Amino acid sequence: MRKLGWFVLLTVGCSGAPPPDTARALPDGVHLLTGIDPTLEDGDLAPLDTIVGGAALVGLGESVHTIGGFSRMKVRIAEHLVTRLGFRAIAIEGDRAAGMTFDHFIGQGIGDAEGAAKGLVVWANTDVRDLASWLRDFNRAHPSDPVRFYGFDMVQPDVDGKILDAFLPRAASSESSALSAGIARCTRDPTAVAISKADHDACLSGLTAIETWLDTHRQAAEASTSPDDVLDAEVAVVSLRAYQSVVLHSSDPGSDVDIKPWEEWRDKGMFESFQILHARRFPQKTILWAHNVHLEQRYPEVRVGAFGPPWRGMGTWLGEAAGASYAVVALAGYDLSMDWHEVGACGPLPPPTAGDALEVMLHGLALPVGLVDFSATYLATGQEYELGSEREVPARHYEALVYLDHADKMQPLGFAPCTP
Repeated sequence: MRKLGWFVLLTVGCSGAPPPDTARALPDGVHLLTGIDPTLEDGDLAPLDTIVGGAALVGLGESVHTIGGFSRMKVRIAEHLVTRLGFRAIAIEGDRAAGMTFDHFIGQGIGDAEGAAKGLVVWANTDVRDLASWLRDFNRAHPSDPVRFYGFDMVQPDVDGKILDAFLPRAASSESSALSAGIARCTRDPTAVAISKADHDACLSGLTAIETWLDTHRQAAEASTSPDDVLDAEVAVVSLRAYQSVVLHSSDPGSDVDIKPWEEWRDKGMFESFQILHARRFPQKTILWAHNVHLEQRYPEVRVGAFGPPWRGMGTWLGEAAGASYAVVALAGYDLSMDWHEVGACGPLPPPTAGDALEVMLHGLALPVGLVDFSATYLATGQEYELGSEREVPARHYEALVYLDHADKMQPLGFAPCTP
């Protein structure tokens, strides 16, 4: 699809080639896709348009990070959603500083595509680099209707602390010293593995004091700084608070009477950051790019989680807040290879073996790349299946599944590809 000129995109409809599943019999709700290459014609993705319907927020998940095929397929779907359905923002499970670098490239041409993608950690790969180039070209062709890009993760405590250090003296004047002192015990170390309960509680108290001050003095703070500066400070407070709780609970899960898995604190921080940014800076139709577990709705209903007991995830909050305006597409596969440099994981993953694993069932259909519509599928209504190492009723959590029978590991940026 990338090879089409923009004038062609404006004059040719969405029809393209007929859906390829007309050539073979497949179970209800299962559609054969032509492949994962973003340069393919996109007529086969027409069923996806029906599935996501009028959703203004569409989540694109993945069962495992650093799978090159997942990234390539998500790039293909993202380009389709931008050109065909008018999506104009991509929000990623990455820190806001890296997202800003990416956004500056696609919007203003600052830097280059590789530099834009390098900060995205598990998505710092050649496919996302190529997406950056494509989005830069799209934005140059649509200067009055550009695509924006931003991160919503809370893993930048050092940056968040600097944002508040710079903001408070300008905004709060004589009260800034007391407000700054209130967050002196916050950890700003992005590699922190522990924080004392006393420091955690003191930090959260100080962050609450800043929130309270902002609620009372918002108009004056915007006048002395800017509305954007106030928004950045608010997100920094939310992000820094979530980080403290993640560090506390990951090192000592029983340290608080309100016990939650540390991942829940992270998801809560990501949800709150996204809500602020989407409501006040990026209100466009948005693609959310993350792991399946962060995007799926009603995660507490999952009986067996991929990472232990399920928690109240970002997608649970999003589903409750957005209702039918939020749709989630999971990605999973059978024969997968990964290159996760940070955790030393390299090479092929063992394929699933459970007879009721959706990956096993779809592999049995000899389906190279497929789309499963959970609202019209042959799966038994209300029955539990395995998907991405979880046991769940798929339709309760996702609108659809994109399945890859085989996917190679990603081609990383910033370090040499691993050798199994």
